[in-house]
Amino acid sequence: MEDKGRADELCFLTEKDLLWGGMLADVLKQNKIPFLTRNRLGAGMALKVGPAMERVRFYVPSSHMEQAKYLVDALFAGNSHEN
Repeated sequence: MEDKGRADELCFLTEKDLLWGGMLADVLKQNKIPFLTRNRLGAGMALKVGPAMERVRFYVPSSHMEQAKYLVDALFAGNSHEN
């Protein structure tokens, strides 16, 4: 029997700037993949340096990681300048 708590452990998926992060969030929602985001700088620092410098980290349950990675690869293929 599979350990459900371990199967749904959150795993780091990717980190994107705010613009691409919003697009990725929409794609994950459309594909019914649960995710959690964390801003790298935080609200206070983003206000000081500007939102263009803010980056968003995405985490997904391990049970959805394969599908989420596939979507990230498909969405950002050819965008070698974007991490």
